[in-house]
Amino acid sequence: MLESARASLNSIPHDTPADAEILLADMIEASLPTAQQVVDCDNDKDRVLELMRDRLARPGTLPDYQTDDMKSLFRTVVRHALATLLDDTTFTGTIAPQINRAVLARLTGIAAGQDELNRKYGSLAGSLDKLRDLNLQHLQILARRFGVDDAFDLKSGQLRDILVIKAEEYHALKSEIDANNEGMHGLANMKAAAKDAIDRLDFDEVEHLLSMVHSAELEETAKTAALRAGNALMRGRAAQAFDLLNACANSFGGDDNVAPARKRLEFADLLYQHGVRYGGQGLEMAVRMNTDALDTLTRARQPQLWARAQNNLGAALTQQGRRTGGAAGNDLLAQAVTAYRDALNVYTQDAHPVDWATTQENLAIFYLAMAQRDGCVDPRAKLQRALKHVKAALTVFDQDHMPFNFNKATEVRDTIIAALG
Repeated sequence: MLESARASLNSIPHDTPADAEILLADMIEASLPTAQQVVDCDNDKDRVLELMRDRLARPGTLPDYQTDDMKSLFRTVVRHALATLLDDTTFTGTIAPQINRAVLARLTGIAAGQDELNRKYGSLAGSLDKLRDLNLQHLQILARRFGVDDAFDLKSGQLRDILVIKAEEYHALKSEIDANNEGMHGLANMKAAAKDAIDRLDFDEVEHLLSMVHSAELEETAKTAALRAGNALMRGRAAQAFDLLNACANSFGGDDNVAPARKRLEFADLLYQHGVRYGGQGLEMAVRMNTDALDTLTRARQPQLWARAQNNLGAALTQQGRRTGGAAGNDLLAQAVTAYRDALNVYTQDAHPVDWATTQENLAIFYLAMAQRDGCVDPRAKLQRALKHVKAALTVFDQDHMPFNFNKATEVRDTIIAALG
């Protein structure tokens, strides 16, 4: 890998930092995936590169790894090196026996560990409530069930922190699945009533009941799609969740061409929340979902939905831009501020005070992100703009009647003031 990377470095035409070759070697060594992780990524260079970049972003890595120049150079060089290596049958053939031995040993250990968890706690799910009691192997087994790719590289404390969050998501999803069964019973009752009505030749009642069934089935389909997407997101599969939710939104077309857009705005929030918490593709998928919604909305015909989509798009772009270095990150942030300004054309303080305040808070977060970027020429000016926007939001968010919004905006304000020093 290092030799391939050095060859790639020599072929790059632009100037590189003076110690780039040494630093790049350190970055590759710190992020180098195991043979098994290469296989888990289906030998896909982009997935392997994303895994390596995630490993470099962990707390405790050197600040030099996080500069825009080095992140851009790492992405360019390693992607080229991976393309060369993964297309080389000699390389893939060399690691194959090692992978097979590692996989066999690991599978044997996983099977024994799962049996032990089932015996001790009744089920794997039961062990989620006893995370403090689990050893490293048990934590690794559970983390892999939730799609944590580097589970075997993390320490016990790190795994427990991840699994605490995953356990919360699991219990929430299980509750939703349990509640979904009640909706199915209601549908069965309506269908039985329609059967009874048609036996009486009461065709008006049949139409009424079947219309209700049709609407209810659409809603149940949406709930099921959201559950499947939640199941995919719990294992880190944001693209799969997007496909499920996007197909579900399309099913709401019919006579109402705005209904799919409404569903997309609802679904985009699931992807956004996942992306904010875990990074990865969640934010990218949230941007796509909001953008698809805007394709069928206009400011003239659906002003509030259109403004909501613009505001949500701005939030997703801001978070994605904060996590993306160099010119690509700057471009995402530029798109974000444009979306916010578009939203404020509808969300005026007089007509929509709460939505206006929410967008003001989002603009504060945007300018805070700009101030924190490497290479920001005048961070203090950006922080002053951020403070102005969050103070505007706090003129609407009342502590007594809107405590959640008030507290959230107050935290943003205090962060900005601390940054101003």
